[in-house]
Amino acid sequence: MSDFDLSRVDGSILVVGLGYMARAYIKELRLLGVPQDAIVGVEIDPARAVEQGKAFEILTYTNLHEAVERHNPRYAFVLSNTPSHAGVLKRLLALGVTRVFMEKPFVFKVEEIEEVDRVARACLHPPIIEVGYLINFSPAVRALQNFIQEQDVRVLEARGLWGKDRTCSDRPTAGDAEDELTHMLCLLVNLTCYANGTEELYVESAAFSHTAYADAEAQARKQGDDASFPLRPTATSQMTVRCSGAQVFLQSSFISFEQHRYVELTLGKERPLFTARTDFDHEGSDWLRIRDLATGEIIVSTQFDKNQKLTDQIKAFLTHAISGVQADGRATDDSAGADMVRLLGQAELLGEQLQANKGRSSLEEILDD
Repeated sequence: MSDFDLSRVDGSILVVGLGYMARAYIKELRLLGVPQDAIVGVEIDPARAVEQGKAFEILTYTNLHEAVERHNPRYAFVLSNTPSHAGVLKRLLALGVTRVFMEKPFVFKVEEIEEVDRVARACLHPPIIEVGYLINFSPAVRALQNFIQEQDVRVLEARGLWGKDRTCSDRPTAGDAEDELTHMLCLLVNLTCYANGTEELYVESAAFSHTAYADAEAQARKQGDDASFPLRPTATSQMTVRCSGAQVFLQSSFISFEQHRYVELTLGKERPLFTARTDFDHEGSDWLRIRDLATGEIIVSTQFDKNQKLTDQIKAFLTHAISGVQADGRATDDSAGADMVRLLGQAELLGEQLQANKGRSSLEEILDD
């Protein structure tokens, strides 16, 4: 992205949602050279709008329509809570703001995909929408993709373990599945499809817990703003996905002992040849290690700077928004973002079916027969 030309970023940039994520995005936009007066904030909480306006030294509004009407922004970053994504995006598109970056996930529920698509089809010009799956911009991921290509191997199996402790946080959450599992899901699906192609993609099994860990008052306040916001969000999530001949096993949790984010891939042809592991945000860095299974030796052990990911992700979106061409293969467009929502939707449906039939296991059915 060295050819990124900030002078081509014309007009205002709207930042919708001035919570935790906005701090990082506004800081990066300023470091990239976006003028302070070109950044406009929208936050539905009046007190937070005033507070964050002072903290970021930007103009803020509590009404999206008013902000768009006064500043006619050409670009928007949607960093609001997950259940609000579809509503915010539909309003932006209807108001003519068609270059939009969404924090992951794309939308909250599967049925919202068609609602957004209907509004997008009515736009005068096709919208440019990207979804923020930050881990895809890790240099460790690119190095792993290069290794897969050089060795001409497939993913035979993939495993991921993601987690953090959110039990003491007063920040509201849509849940582990929507805020955490989705990140690992997109990463492992992308890596597997990169190696194996896109022949098949569906959920084989899923389970979710709803252990009461979230701040009840914070959840209730958010639900007051948006009725779809869950009072008892997912705490721990498990999925198995079948992806182009490989099984992908995922587990994530918001009630973990400590933060951990790693994935492992078994790579080979007919038989396993290598095992690769990437650790993210580990000891201040992203790591890639690869073991040759024939010798047992670790043939790759590389530490990468983790701090460039957000910068590269913002550059990728703005370059796409300006040129109309998605030149960075690490970026996730709205179509791929919708696929992640559909997979989570499949998983939630399977989880509900399991709960509905929890009185009878497969073993019980066999014994009955």
